[in-house]
Amino acid sequence: MAVQRKQNTVDAISKIFGQATKEIIGGSSGVEVYFAPTIQKIAGIHLKPDIGCFVQFAGDYSGLVIINFTRDAAMDFYRQSMLFMGLPEDELAIDHTSDDVVDSIGEMVNQLVGKARQLVQDKYGLSAYNSQPKAICLMEQVTLSIDSLVTQKNQCRRLAFRMSGKYPFHIELFLEYTEFIIVDPDRVEEVDTSAGQPDIDSIMKGQSGGAAATSGGQPDIEALMAGGGAAAASGGQPDVDSIMKGQGGGAAAQPDIDALMAGEGGGGPAQPDIDALMDQAGGDSPAQPDVDALMEQAGTGEEKKEEEKKSGGSPSQADIDALFD
Repeated sequence: MAVQRKQNTVDAISKIFGQATKEIIGGSSGVEVYFAPTIQKIAGIHLKPDIGCFVQFAGDYSGLVIINFTRDAAMDFYRQSMLFMGLPEDELAIDHTSDDVVDSIGEMVNQLVGKARQLVQDKYGLSAYNSQPKAICLMEQVTLSIDSLVTQKNQCRRLAFRMSGKYPFHIELFLEYTEFIIVDPDRVEEVDTSAGQPDIDSIMKGQSGGAAATSGGQPDIEALMAGGGAAAASGGQPDVDSIMKGQGGGAAAQPDIDALMAGEGGGGPAQPDIDALMDQAGGDSPAQPDVDALMEQAGTGEEKKEEEKKSGGSPSQADIDALFD
């Protein structure tokens, strides 16, 4: 039976954002980021001084996330991340209102939200996309809300962090009213789809029972060439490469093609020798018939003359056919 387990969704998503924040900020700056184990339930979310960054996400689930940095936290993150990337210290900005500082925070938040979305998809199978984060310097607190979503007080959370053990910053998260209900499916036995299929690697290594042919009765050419099985495939046809290499059962290492054509490479010629046939397999008769000799062989005396008169002075067709036979 499948078991359904219900949990507080906004708290679960808040923990995922906390994990993503530690990984992204710690990885980009090389410093340890502390994530407080307590998540606060708040009435609403706000952009706060000195630098605030917000980004909306939507899809299978929707919400809004804000990251607020104090001046010291923003400068510490900017300085540590730039040095971590190898930028010389004398080229760094010295004021938190600098565009370089604000832009670096905006880029970091973009990576953070992307990481959080990936973690949600891995755990719940739900996907979302986010807008381009916007980081701004602030003098006063600004309240944000999404008009298309019904803001409920119990759907807002605050997460507390510290950089280098002393510079605090916060994430404030609003999630639409939703519940993720995880359904644990019954365990499905894995089906081995490879059954009945030849193991190519084993065949190539000659480990498929010592036979050079595959299970389908077709020869494994490379196994035959490597001498890892019979010299011929199971169909009874010779392996030409093995014969060429002298592995075909005692044949010459390199066959003499002309000798094979003349009937010297295995008991009989592969193709008949036309000239030899015309010479009547080595007989004394010339390759082209001599008409005078035919006339002399046809008879002598009066009988010969009578036959010549009757036949018009030329040998009969039967005589010519008999000679060629």
